[in-house]
Amino acid sequence: MREPGTLRRDGATRRARKLLAAAVLVCLLQPAPAARAQEVTTPALVAAVIVGIAKFTTWPADAFVDEPNLVFCVAGDPSVREELERLTRGRDIEGRPIVVRPEAPAGPFDGCHLLYLSGMSLARAVDAAGQVADRPVLTISDIPGFSRGGGITLLYFRQGRVAFHIDVDAARRSGIQISSRALVLSRQP
Repeated sequence: MREPGTLRRDGATRRARKLLAAAVLVCLLQPAPAARAQEVTTPALVAAVIVGIAKFTTWPADAFVDEPNLVFCVAGDPSVREELERLTRGRDIEGRPIVVRPEAPAGPFDGCHLLYLSGMSLARAVDAAGQVADRPVLTISDIPGFSRGGGITLLYFRQGRVAFHIDVDAARRSGIQISSRALVLSRQP
């Protein structure tokens, strides 16, 4: 005789328990629609790093005499420009609304506070950085050799993550200051 509250241990009960356990396991292994990670694109990662570096950059007050907004110029990569527009829509840095605009790779880059260069030759990117080297413009590129050619910030991928190198001397020559909180993350490629 069985005690009250105990289960029968016959074959049908064991099969039912195994089926239930399998069903629960399948349900647990299926991610809920809201829990699925959104696919992050390379342009989105690059845009996020650009904004992050800009947040730790200080421009001299006279950099905003002609243009009160913080102007991010993008030459050569419309997908990063679109992501920057999406990411910065309605946002500001230090009270200055961010404006993103496309630029021709040849310049002249008037009114830019940040200049992102991509999708062009190293020579063209270095030439563009040279055009603004004496102005307070944070230059950023993902083109290998950019920081050695006079650019301020080189973005690159290391172990599947976006990393960056900041040339402190180039930043100093341009008249901008980059916080030590960003510089501590700067790494040689």
